[in-house]
Amino acid sequence: MASEIIQIVTTFASKTEALALCDILLQARLAACVQIDGPIESRYWWNGSIASETEYRCTIKTMEQTAKQCIAAIQANHPYKVAEILVTSVQWSADEYSAWVGQQVKVEPPAN
Repeated sequence: MASEIIQIVTTFASKTEALALCDILLQARLAACVQIDGPIESRYWWNGSIASETEYRCTIKTMEQTAKQCIAAIQANHPYKVAEILVTSVQWSADEYSAWVGQQVKVEPPAN
């Protein structure tokens, strides 16, 4: 079964920041679930050299219809100058899980 579920991944420097975003997204009904992994070690190029940081990764489950609102909320509440925000369409999910995600997020009706 094809799914309308979208996964969004972003990272934070602390678990406190990750939990704060999680609460914002869940309270606004922009996400059905946010999984927080970590600590993880991230290595990347920054200002011409290799940097290394401990981070917490959030995997956010939402729907296609709410993805743009969810991304906007992440951007508005993210402390990083350049935030990692990766969006992936889910190709398949169990019918029951798809229904559950759809019931948890608040999809706004299209404007007339």
